[in-house]
Amino acid sequence: MPLSPRELEALRHRCTLHVSGHAPEIPGAELARIAEWCRAHGWHADRYGDGELIESFEAKIAALLGKPAAAFMVSGTMAQLIALRMWCERAGHFCVAMHPTAHLELHEERAYARLHRLDSILLGPRDRPTLARDLAACHERPAALLIELPAREIGGRLPGWDELEALAALARERGVKLHLDGARLWEAHAFYAPKTLADICALFDSVYVSFYKGIGALAGAMLLGPQDFIAESHRPPCVSTRSSPRCRRTAHGGLHSGKRWRRSKAWSSTRNRRR
Repeated sequence: MPLSPRELEALRHRCTLHVSGHAPEIPGAELARIAEWCRAHGWHADRYGDGELIESFEAKIAALLGKPAAAFMVSGTMAQLIALRMWCERAGHFCVAMHPTAHLELHEERAYARLHRLDSILLGPRDRPTLARDLAACHERPAALLIELPAREIGGRLPGWDELEALAALARERGVKLHLDGARLWEAHAFYAPKTLADICALFDSVYVSFYKGIGALAGAMLLGPQDFIAESHRPPCVSTRSSPRCRRTAHGGLHSGKRWRRSKAWSSTRNRRR
Protein backbone atom coordinates (compact mmCIF):
# COMPACT_ATOMS: atom_id res chain seq x y z
CA MET A 1 0.00 0.00 0.00
CA PRO A 2 1.50 3.39 -0.96
CA LEU A 3 2.53 5.81 1.76
CA SER A 4 0.27 8.75 2.49
CA PRO A 5 1.57 12.30 1.95
CA ARG A 6 2.08 12.68 5.73
CA GLU A 7 4.00 9.41 5.91
CA LEU A 8 6.19 10.47 2.99
CA GLU A 9 6.90 13.80 4.67
CA ALA A 10 7.79 12.07 7.95
CA LEU A 11 10.14 9.73 6.07
CA ARG A 12 11.74 12.69 4.30
CA HIS A 13 12.48 14.39 7.61
CA ARG A 14 14.32 11.28 8.84
CA CYS A 15 16.71 11.34 5.87
CA THR A 16 20.33 12.19 6.60
CA LEU A 17 21.57 12.31 2.99
CA HIS A 18 19.95 14.56 0.39
CA VAL A 19 21.01 13.90 -3.21
CA SER A 20 19.08 16.79 -4.74
CA GLY A 21 17.71 20.02 -3.41
CA HIS A 22 18.44 21.31 0.08
CA ALA A 23 18.10 19.55 3.40
CA PRO A 24 14.98 20.56 5.39
CA GLU A 25 15.56 23.00 8.23
CA ILE A 26 13.76 23.92 11.40
CA PRO A 27 11.15 26.56 10.48
CA GLY A 28 12.56 30.00 11.06
CA ALA A 29 16.24 28.98 11.03
CA GLU A 30 16.95 30.69 7.71
CA LEU A 31 14.93 33.75 8.74
CA ALA A 32 17.01 33.99 11.93
CA ARG A 33 20.24 33.85 9.90
CA ILE A 34 18.98 36.53 7.53
CA ALA A 35 17.94 38.74 10.43
CA GLU A 36 21.37 38.44 12.02
CA TRP A 37 23.09 39.12 8.70
CA CYS A 38 20.98 42.26 8.17
CA ARG A 39 21.78 43.51 11.68
CA ALA A 40 25.50 42.85 11.20
CA HIS A 41 25.59 44.77 7.92
CA GLY A 42 23.28 47.58 8.94
CA TRP A 43 20.76 47.11 6.14
CA HIS A 44 17.65 49.27 6.29
CA ALA A 45 14.21 48.47 4.91
CA ASP A 46 13.45 49.26 1.29
CA ARG A 47 10.05 50.40 0.04
CA TYR A 48 8.54 48.99 -3.13
CA GLY A 49 11.90 47.68 -4.24
CA ASP A 50 13.76 50.99 -4.09
CA GLY A 51 16.81 51.18 -1.89
CA GLU A 52 20.48 50.39 -1.60
CA LEU A 53 20.23 46.68 -0.85
CA ILE A 54 18.04 45.62 -3.78
CA GLU A 55 19.69 48.01 -6.21
CA SER A 56 23.18 46.81 -5.29
CA PHE A 57 22.00 43.19 -5.54
CA GLU A 58 20.61 43.83 -9.02
CA ALA A 59 23.86 45.49 -10.08
CA LYS A 60 25.95 42.56 -8.83
CA ILE A 61 23.91 39.96 -10.70
CA ALA A 62 23.87 42.11 -13.85
CA ALA A 63 27.67 42.35 -13.73
CA LEU A 64 28.07 38.62 -13.08
CA LEU A 65 25.84 37.68 -16.03
CA GLY A 66 27.12 40.44 -18.31
CA LYS A 67 23.79 42.21 -18.84
CA PRO A 68 23.18 45.99 -18.76
CA ALA A 69 20.39 45.87 -16.19
CA ALA A 70 18.50 43.58 -13.83
CA ALA A 71 15.25 43.62 -11.86
CA PHE A 72 14.68 41.57 -8.72
CA MET A 73 11.31 39.80 -8.76
CA VAL A 74 9.53 37.68 -6.23
CA SER A 75 9.15 34.66 -8.54
CA GLY A 76 10.40 33.17 -11.78
CA THR A 77 6.85 32.67 -13.01
CA MET A 78 6.36 36.43 -12.80
CA ALA A 79 9.72 37.21 -14.41
CA GLN A 80 9.29 34.94 -17.43
CA LEU A 81 5.73 35.97 -18.23
CA ILE A 82 6.79 39.62 -18.07
CA ALA A 83 9.71 39.00 -20.44
CA LEU A 84 7.66 37.10 -23.02
CA ARG A 85 4.80 39.61 -22.83
CA MET A 86 7.15 42.53 -23.46
CA TRP A 87 8.94 40.89 -26.39
CA CYS A 88 5.55 40.14 -27.96
CA GLU A 89 4.34 43.71 -27.49
CA ARG A 90 7.48 45.04 -29.10
CA ALA A 91 7.15 42.66 -32.04
CA GLY A 92 3.47 43.47 -32.52
CA HIS A 93 2.33 39.84 -32.48
CA PHE A 94 1.65 37.54 -29.57
CA CYS A 95 3.26 34.22 -30.38
CA VAL A 96 6.15 32.58 -28.50
CA ALA A 97 8.03 29.34 -29.09
CA MET A 98 9.28 26.90 -26.47
CA HIS A 99 10.32 23.28 -25.96
CA PRO A 100 7.40 20.83 -25.56
CA THR A 101 8.54 20.18 -21.97
CA ALA A 102 9.05 23.83 -21.00
CA HIS A 103 8.10 24.67 -17.43
CA LEU A 104 5.64 27.28 -18.68
CA GLU A 105 3.86 24.61 -20.68
CA LEU A 106 3.82 21.73 -18.20
CA HIS A 107 3.87 23.23 -14.71
CA GLU A 108 2.30 26.69 -14.86
CA GLU A 109 -1.08 25.71 -16.32
CA ARG A 110 -0.25 27.65 -19.48
CA ALA A 111 -0.53 30.96 -17.64
CA TYR A 112 1.11 32.67 -20.62
CA ALA A 113 -2.10 31.97 -22.57
CA ARG A 114 -4.61 32.43 -19.75
CA LEU A 115 -3.19 35.67 -18.33
CA HIS A 116 -1.45 37.29 -21.30
CA ARG A 117 -3.27 35.77 -24.27
CA LEU A 118 -0.04 34.54 -25.83
CA ASP A 119 -0.08 31.82 -28.46
CA SER A 120 2.63 29.16 -28.40
CA ILE A 121 4.59 26.99 -30.80
CA LEU A 122 6.04 23.83 -29.24
CA LEU A 123 9.33 23.57 -31.08
CA GLY A 124 11.20 20.33 -31.78
CA PRO A 125 10.87 16.83 -30.32
CA ARG A 126 10.40 16.18 -26.62
CA ASP A 127 13.48 13.98 -26.13
CA ARG A 128 16.27 16.46 -26.93
CA PRO A 129 17.03 20.18 -26.47
CA THR A 130 15.80 22.73 -29.01
CA LEU A 131 18.30 23.23 -31.85
CA ALA A 132 18.73 25.63 -34.76
CA ARG A 133 17.24 23.13 -37.19
CA ASP A 134 13.99 23.19 -35.20
CA LEU A 135 13.71 26.95 -35.59
CA ALA A 136 14.70 26.68 -39.26
CA ALA A 137 11.84 24.23 -39.84
CA CYS A 138 9.30 26.54 -38.18
CA HIS A 139 7.13 28.28 -40.80
CA GLU A 140 5.83 30.85 -38.33
CA ARG A 141 7.91 33.65 -36.84
CA PRO A 142 7.48 33.80 -33.07
CA ALA A 143 8.23 37.04 -31.26
CA ALA A 144 10.41 35.17 -28.77
CA LEU A 145 11.92 31.74 -28.27
CA LEU A 146 12.33 30.45 -24.71
CA ILE A 147 15.26 28.12 -24.07
CA GLU A 148 15.65 26.28 -20.77
CA LEU A 149 19.23 25.51 -19.73
CA PRO A 150 19.30 22.73 -18.65
CA ALA A 151 16.07 21.11 -19.85
CA ARG A 152 14.79 19.68 -16.58
CA GLU A 153 12.11 17.32 -17.85
CA ILE A 154 14.48 15.42 -20.17
CA GLY A 155 17.13 14.70 -17.59
CA GLY A 156 18.86 18.07 -17.51
CA ARG A 157 20.12 17.80 -21.09
CA LEU A 158 21.99 20.72 -22.63
CA PRO A 159 22.84 21.60 -26.23
CA GLY A 160 26.54 21.80 -27.09
CA TRP A 161 28.13 25.23 -27.23
CA ASP A 162 28.33 25.23 -31.04
CA GLU A 163 24.67 24.19 -31.19
CA LEU A 164 23.69 26.99 -28.84
CA GLU A 165 25.65 29.56 -30.88
CA ALA A 166 23.99 28.34 -34.09
CA LEU A 167 20.54 28.68 -32.54
CA ALA A 168 21.29 32.20 -31.29
CA ALA A 169 22.63 33.26 -34.70
CA LEU A 170 19.53 31.99 -36.50
CA ALA A 171 17.21 33.67 -33.98
CA ARG A 172 18.98 37.00 -34.57
CA GLU A 173 18.79 36.51 -38.34
CA ARG A 174 15.04 35.89 -38.13
CA GLY A 175 14.36 38.70 -35.68
CA VAL A 176 13.31 36.30 -32.92
CA LYS A 177 14.21 37.37 -29.39
CA LEU A 178 15.95 34.63 -27.42
CA HIS A 179 14.97 34.34 -23.75
CA LEU A 180 16.86 32.13 -21.29
CA ASP A 181 15.00 30.19 -18.65
CA GLY A 182 18.04 30.00 -16.41
CA ALA A 183 16.35 28.65 -13.29
CA ARG A 184 19.26 26.19 -13.07
CA LEU A 185 21.86 28.20 -14.94
CA TRP A 186 24.17 28.06 -11.92
CA GLU A 187 24.35 24.25 -12.30
CA ALA A 188 24.54 24.33 -16.13
CA HIS A 189 27.56 26.63 -16.11
CA ALA A 190 30.09 23.84 -15.51
CA PHE A 191 28.99 22.06 -18.72
CA TYR A 192 30.12 25.03 -20.82
CA ALA A 193 33.45 25.65 -19.03
CA PRO A 194 35.68 27.54 -19.65
CA LYS A 195 32.87 29.79 -20.92
CA THR A 196 31.71 32.21 -18.25
CA LEU A 197 28.17 32.89 -17.13
CA ALA A 198 28.41 36.17 -19.06
CA ASP A 199 29.48 34.27 -22.21
CA ILE A 200 26.39 32.08 -21.97
CA CYS A 201 24.03 34.97 -21.30
CA ALA A 202 25.49 37.01 -24.16
CA LEU A 203 23.71 34.68 -26.58
CA PHE A 204 20.32 35.68 -25.13
CA ASP A 205 18.32 38.90 -25.31
CA SER A 206 16.83 38.40 -21.85
CA VAL A 207 17.66 36.09 -18.96
CA TYR A 208 15.89 34.80 -15.86
CA VAL A 209 17.72 33.19 -12.94
CA SER A 210 16.39 31.70 -9.72
CA PHE A 211 17.80 32.13 -6.22
CA TYR A 212 15.93 29.43 -4.34
CA LYS A 213 16.87 26.37 -6.42
CA GLY A 214 20.62 25.79 -6.65
CA ILE A 215 21.55 28.67 -4.36
CA GLY A 216 19.02 27.82 -1.67
CA ALA A 217 17.42 31.17 -0.86
CA LEU A 218 13.88 31.40 0.50
CA ALA A 219 12.56 32.62 -2.87
CA GLY A 220 13.24 35.25 -5.49
CA ALA A 221 14.39 35.67 -9.07
CA MET A 222 16.13 38.15 -11.34
CA LEU A 223 15.17 39.29 -14.82
CA LEU A 224 18.03 40.70 -16.88
CA GLY A 225 18.29 42.42 -20.25
CA PRO A 226 18.73 45.83 -21.93
CA GLN A 227 18.24 48.96 -19.83
CA ASP A 228 15.01 50.01 -21.53
CA PHE A 229 13.63 46.48 -21.35
CA ILE A 230 14.19 46.25 -17.59
CA ALA A 231 12.84 49.75 -17.03
CA GLU A 232 9.67 48.74 -18.89
CA SER A 233 9.26 45.66 -16.67
CA HIS A 234 8.43 47.99 -13.76
CA ARG A 235 5.45 49.57 -15.51
CA PRO A 236 1.87 48.35 -16.05
CA PRO A 237 0.64 46.04 -17.47
CA CYS A 238 3.79 44.29 -16.23
CA VAL A 239 3.99 43.85 -12.46
CA SER A 240 7.42 43.39 -10.94
CA THR A 241 9.40 43.83 -7.75
CA ARG A 242 8.28 47.43 -7.25
CA SER A 243 4.69 46.26 -6.81
CA SER A 244 5.47 44.62 -3.47
CA PRO A 245 6.34 46.73 -0.41
CA ARG A 246 7.81 43.65 1.31
CA CYS A 247 9.94 42.19 -1.46
CA ARG A 248 13.01 43.39 0.44
CA ARG A 249 12.65 40.41 2.77
CA THR A 250 12.89 38.03 -0.17
CA ALA A 251 15.83 39.98 -1.57
CA HIS A 252 17.61 39.80 1.79
CA GLY A 253 17.32 36.03 1.60
CA GLY A 254 18.58 35.87 -1.97
CA LEU A 255 21.60 38.05 -1.30
CA HIS A 256 22.43 36.28 1.96
CA SER A 257 22.16 32.81 0.37
CA GLY A 258 24.18 33.98 -2.62
CA LYS A 259 27.00 35.00 -0.32
CA ARG A 260 26.93 31.58 1.35
CA TRP A 261 26.90 29.87 -2.04
CA ARG A 262 29.82 32.01 -3.17
CA ARG A 263 31.92 30.43 -0.45
CA SER A 264 31.07 26.91 -1.65
CA LYS A 265 33.12 24.77 -4.02
CA ALA A 266 30.70 25.54 -6.84
CA TRP A 267 31.40 29.26 -6.59
CA SER A 268 35.14 28.69 -6.16
CA SER A 269 35.34 26.62 -9.32
CA THR A 270 33.28 29.25 -11.18
CA ARG A 271 35.71 31.99 -10.17
CA ASN A 272 38.69 29.87 -11.15
CA ARG A 273 37.26 29.28 -14.61
CA ARG A 274 36.64 32.99 -15.07
CA ARG A 275 40.28 33.88 -14.41
